[in-house]
Amino acid sequence: MPLTDADIQRLQNNFWASHGLPRPPSMPNTNEVRQEARERSTEVLSNWNRLRHILERHEEVIRKRWMKKSKVQRSEIILQAWPGLSANHRPDFLALVEEGGQTRSTSTKFREAYLWPYLNVEDLIRGKSLLLLINSRGRHPPCVFAHSDFKATYIGNISGAVMPAFVNFHAMLMDGETVETYGRIVSWEEDKSAMENTVIGLAHLPGMGLRILEIQQRLFHFLLKCCEALLHDIDADLLISGASIKPEPPPLKDDSEWSSIASVAAEAPYRLPSQIDFNRLKVIVEARRMNAEDHIRDLREDPGYFADVLGDWSEHRLERLLDTPEFPHTILDNPTFWEFVIGNAISDAYSALIVWGDIGQQLTHLAFLQAKPC
Repeated sequence: MPLTDADIQRLQNNFWASHGLPRPPSMPNTNEVRQEARERSTEVLSNWNRLRHILERHEEVIRKRWMKKSKVQRSEIILQAWPGLSANHRPDFLALVEEGGQTRSTSTKFREAYLWPYLNVEDLIRGKSLLLLINSRGRHPPCVFAHSDFKATYIGNISGAVMPAFVNFHAMLMDGETVETYGRIVSWEEDKSAMENTVIGLAHLPGMGLRILEIQQRLFHFLLKCCEALLHDIDADLLISGASIKPEPPPLKDDSEWSSIASVAAEAPYRLPSQIDFNRLKVIVEARRMNAEDHIRDLREDPGYFADVLGDWSEHRLERLLDTPEFPHTILDNPTFWEFVIGNAISDAYSALIVWGDIGQQLTHLAFLQAKPC
């Protein structure tokens, strides 16, 4: 008979107490999680769609107006959109230092600093940070940022300041662009792949998922307020319908020819999360596979090349080392030595061809998966 929510919560409470572990800040049942996830997901997707529609019509105007603002004017816009927003860079570190080692799981004064460390006045008024954030969040669906949004709360999580809720035996899927798919709760019992997907990162624990939705909910509200402030002369209803859709402006780039490591690191929280270029890796791997193929062909067709390869393999074997009394290994005068050399040289050549070919096939599959919408 399946366990009820009450049974699960009772087992969980006993587990934390018996192991001397800190109890999570909350352990909601699955119905509560589903309701909260649906409410937050609905608002996240609604605000994202509104932001997307605004950018499709007014992004160029937003950029021009923001760049004309002084730092004081930028600060005013930001603080109107988010009153009390952290003033300094990396407010999560500052909060950690101020709070010291005390228990913070239910009493931290700096919850916003831990959940949105990249949102602070000092960083947002500098350069094009806010414009980068508006562009990346408005032009790409929220699911693209799910992992990076939770990762940004690392300091708050390890310090115990903003630990997520705990819901066992379930996973939350952060896929797609609809309320039915983004923030969907699935049971490990009902979906046999849910647990594995959670472990490998294709799904999230429900507490983590709720935290991601909370972060994105407040973030999109903030970005909409900033855009509306910059477009204050346009009626709110006309922001998404009063103008035709325009081509996306060119990417925002650093004014200098070469980006410094510092500037790249400073802009990273506001840009689209970096992704591995599997197609570029495929080119490199294919070159290695072709090299392995040529190597085998030369071994078969060129006696001189074959002799050189065997010579290299024989010179780098352990049997070539002298023993403690500085005598050579006895196997060197035995035909068995060359059997080992020839066997290793040939097996290594074919192994390389097989391995690089297999890696190329896997990269093709990974590139296909990466191209699919989340």
